[in-house]
Amino acid sequence: IDLFDFAASLEKNNTTLHVSRWLNIFLQMCEVVKQAHIDGNLYRDVKPENYRYDLNDGLIKLVDFGEMVPMPSNGTYYDGRSAGTMLTIAPEALYEFKYTRFSDI
Repeated sequence: IDLFDFAASLEKNNTTLHVSRWLNIFLQMCEVVKQAHIDGNLYRDVKPENYRYDLNDGLIKLVDFGEMVPMPSNGTYYDGRSAGTMLTIAPEALYEFKYTRFSDI
């Protein structure tokens, strides 16, 4: 289930998760983006819908790599267009079309 749908189902069912479980989810979200950066990539479309949450084992996976690009040696990617989802795009990517690893955070 994607994280957006997971959170919506919790709200719909008036269910809550302990803060430690949310913290674990958040830390896993950070780790999968960190791994993309370690592997030399910029993800460029971080949003809840692009994370999958396994209800059985509690693991998070990143999906939809359509906007991922190799990270340039100078750390800044520029191609003259914004990529990603308008509601979640980093301001520097939206207005300057520049992406760094910080744009994924």
